[in-house]
Amino acid sequence: GFSKIDSLQEESKNAYKELSEIQRELIDSKEKQLNVVQTGVEQTLRKEMKSYSDAVKQAASEQPLTVSKIRSVVEKVVEEKSNNLMVFDLEDSANEKEEDL
Repeated sequence: GFSKIDSLQEESKNAYKELSEIQRELIDSKEKQLNVVQTGVEQTLRKEMKSYSDAVKQAASEQPLTVSKIRSVVEKVVEEKSNNLMVFDLEDSANEKEEDL
């Protein structure tokens, strides 16, 4: 009777609590991944970009810094960082493919 209902309510509360904890862990993991990418982009941009005076000294035939150049740097960093990213404590599902990760 009521003890069965109480037991189910307690299980439901525990399931919601566990779900909340898993969601928090996922958010924390995504924030860490984002920080890794942001740090990599900042480091690469600092390394790749030159000061204004250096840019003025370059030959006139060289192209100025463009959105496409910045995009390629960001894509390169994201690709490099994503290749080095490992996620632990996740269950494998039967239909999961490596390229989906």
